[in-house]
Amino acid sequence: MLDPAVLLNGCLHWVTYLGNQSERHVTILSFNVAKEEINVIELSHLSKEERFFDLLVLGERLCVVVDHASYCDIAIWVMKEYGVHSSWAKEYVFILEFAVLFGRGIMRGYKL
Repeated sequence: MLDPAVLLNGCLHWVTYLGNQSERHVTILSFNVAKEEINVIELSHLSKEERFFDLLVLGERLCVVVDHASYCDIAIWVMKEYGVHSSWAKEYVFILEFAVLFGRGIMRGYKL
């Protein structure tokens, strides 16, 4: 299970969902611990079809893990330059033999 928040550059980061289910807007909320400031990192490059989002840090870079709703893959988007919206890039895609909800331990399509 992934942590609910990740620490990078002295800031704690969380995925936040604004709006209702049909019109939700996904962002990252950032809290600078030293300055006690809150900032928002936009994720407008992600489509509404992408369903679950988790954060992690790879090589000192902020990453968003995306479980697509319509097909069985997981993508990892990397923010190449911290704080620069245009620096998001899809770096990794994992095709799954079966569908899982990343980091949540739930499988679809199987009876328990």
